[in-house]
Amino acid sequence: MQIHRLVVCFASSTVYCRHPMQVVISELNAADARLRLPALVELLQDAVDSGASLGFLAPLAYAEAEQYWAGVAEAVAAGHRRLLVAQHPTNHEPLATVQLDLATKPNAPHRAEVMKLLVHTKARRQGLGRQLLVALEQLAQQPGPHHARAGYAGGRRVGAALPAHAVPAGGHHSGLRQKRGRRVAGHGGVLQAAV
Repeated sequence: MQIHRLVVCFASSTVYCRHPMQVVISELNAADARLRLPALVELLQDAVDSGASLGFLAPLAYAEAEQYWAGVAEAVAAGHRRLLVAQHPTNHEPLATVQLDLATKPNAPHRAEVMKLLVHTKARRQGLGRQLLVALEQLAQQPGPHHARAGYAGGRRVGAALPAHAVPAGGHHSGLRQKRGRRVAGHGGVLQAAV
């Protein structure tokens, strides 16, 4: 088995995958999301129409998908959501997306939820989902008001754990976290997966 090296352009990190696909991963702001609305609609329609369980029924109408992405753009503009897109390196076609929904409660600035990881059927089984999650994890670890914590996905623990589920009344947590079974010191955490 040969291991290929991929560079995730957004996160400047290395990911290993058996079937690599070179992509450019970037974060979209609200204006960029609105400009790419037709391509994002097509990506969501492809996912739903191919059987993905995303809260929509196939066949997904263009207007319904457009309304969904307009809502995502509004959440990005409000600062409640982060949107990453994996694009083809030459024609910039969106091949996959993932979202990080940031907690808005004042006692949970360290929480976030992974949402709607979509990979177009023509780009599946090539490591795009993994590349996006690596980039999203790095985005969540950046300094700022929001740090995510660990959660459970399919009964398995993922991400990092803070000692408490909320920031105490004093506004500080101990900074200890756990990632993949190892305790480490530092501020914040990583991702809470919701599946």
